[in-house]
Parts: sequence; C-alpha cells; structure tokens
Amino acid sequence: MLLFVGMAIAIALLSGYSYYNLTKTVAKSDATLLLQSIEKVCKLVTVEGNVSNILDHEDYIGFDIYPLRKKAILKVDAKVSAGYDLEKLSFNIDEATNLITINNFPKAEILSIDMDVQYYDISESIFNSFNEKELTGLNTTAKDLIRLKAYNSQLMQQAESKAMEVLDIVRIIAEAAGWTVVYQKEFDVEFH
Repeated sequence: MLLFVGMAIAIALLSGYSYYNLTKTVAKSDATLLLQSIEKVCKLVTVEGNVSNILDHEDYIGFDIYPLRKKAILKVDAKVSAGYDLEKLSFNIDEATNLITINNFPKAEILSIDMDVQYYDISESIFNSFNEKELTGLNTTAKDLIRLKAYNSQLMQQAESKAMEVLDIVRIIAEAAGWTVVYQKEFDVEFH
C-alpha cells in the first residue's frame, strides 16, 4: 500500500511538472549591433520642429472590392532638425590684415528627421496583402512627406533667419581676438 501511495505521488508530481513545462511561455530574443561606419561632420542645428502626419494608403488589384483591396493607416510623429552644413562654408583668412572673409554662407537645410511610425490600421485581403518591401516603402513615403511638409513650413524660414545670429556670434568671437569679419553673399556686409 505504501508503495502504491508513493507511486501515485510520484506520478502526480511528474505529470504536474510536465504540464507546467508545456504551458509556460518561453521567449528568446537575440540582438546583434554592428557599427557600420563613422563619419565626421560639421553641422549646426539652429531650429527643431515637431511634425505629425497621417498617411492613408489604399490599393487594390483590378477592382476596388474587399477580396482585392489592402489598406494601411500610419500616424507619423517626427522631430525635424534644420540648420547648416558648415562643411559647405567658404571663408578666407588674411593674417596680414586680421580680416576674415566669409563667402557663400550655406543655405539652411534639413539635417535630420527622427521619426516614430505607428500603424493604426492594416487591412489585408485574401488576394492582396502587404509584404516587407511595401511596408518599407510606406515608411519612405512617410519620411518624404514629412520632409516636404518641413520645407514648406516656417521651419526653414526660421532656420534661415538664424544665419545672421550665427554670423553675429562669429563676429563677436573674432572681434574679441582683434579680427574683422566681412560677410559676402549677394551684397557685402561688414561687421564692426
């Protein structure tokens, strides 16, 4: 009898352990980070803007009916940084006369777009579904729309207006060291 009770307890423990192992969720993640390249840059961010956009994408095969249609709605929030690529800056230094001539101060441009894309609705049909290339294309389209919206907004005008502030800082630093700064663009401007 004691042997029978011992075997019953052993069977109960083993079956409980097996059930526990079969029902528990096991998750495994693996990530590999590869640094592809490092590039030296000289850029000056003068303004940042937050831009939001809703992208509603729909396509169909042949006829616009459910089994042939797919649709995606994306909400895109982005931080757009605008300013100057100072590597495009051209200047001359004349040590004999302590004169710095700034030629062709670059135009303001979008330096970076940091996006967060959320898919709110992805509807696929039996015969028409999204593949990885199409989803990547939607992200690219969203980024292009954000870039276009930023270029057509006040962001670029505000970045351009910061050019004179940047030049004022350069002038103040140069004058403190005993130099004169001349800025040439469409017309000559001399700072004293």
